[in-house]
Amino acid sequence: MKKIVFMVMPFEDKLANEIYRFSTKPICESFDLEIKRADELFTTNPILDDIISAIEKSVITIIDISGDNPNVFYELGIAHILKQNQTIIITHDEYDSVPLDITHFRIIKYVDSIVGKKEYEDKLRKTIELIIQDFNLIYKEEYRFAMELISSLDRESDIYKLIALSKLPILPNRNDSYHIEGHNEKKDKQTEVGQQIEDNLHGYKELDFIEFTGDKILLTSKGKAFVELAEEKGFILDYANGTIFTKGYIPSDKLEK
Repeated sequence: MKKIVFMVMPFEDKLANEIYRFSTKPICESFDLEIKRADELFTTNPILDDIISAIEKSVITIIDISGDNPNVFYELGIAHILKQNQTIIITHDEYDSVPLDITHFRIIKYVDSIVGKKEYEDKLRKTIELIIQDFNLIYKEEYRFAMELISSLDRESDIYKLIALSKLPILPNRNDSYHIEGHNEKKDKQTEVGQQIEDNLHGYKELDFIEFTGDKILLTSKGKAFVELAEEKGFILDYANGTIFTKGYIPSDKLEK
């Protein structure tokens, strides 16, 4: 399912509509993002409920404040509460005197010219790139759910496998046998895994955390961000197939019996 960009704008503004149709929408689609406007939400709910829901579910909200439309500013206020770090403001007006402090938002100005259109498109493309690179922000709820599910199924060994994929100097083959040891410093819990690296990881391919390239298993950018979150939550890889990652750590097979 494609991630959604929600567009808030003054629908009667000719230039705003042109920049949406010929620049904003194509650029979003080039990132495989689906962009929607309020007038494209077809439900039986009150329109305000739909707008709040759309902002909440979107990975990016783009708000065109041209013309100081009061409805647009109201929706900007909602975006400020729900998605401040994922909101982009655009305008073809001067915005120094707008009736709201917007200096902490990403703001892009556009003008009605060939050069102005290109400058806008370049800035919008770079801004979207910056936002979608922050996977921890974009996939926060998905990561939280995955972490809770893994813990409830007592599958925390999977997390150490994913961490190993991010740290091992040589990409593992999917059928390689691996001995992995790790601990969670926040839970005072030690975990030891001895099995094929591929075992139990197919579900993470569906989540786009890993991908198989020939016989190799690779961690995706989304998977790397999940690993960073796991490490923030105290998961530490101590040892994996001959490589010690924690200073002073002694693998279980080296301990005196």
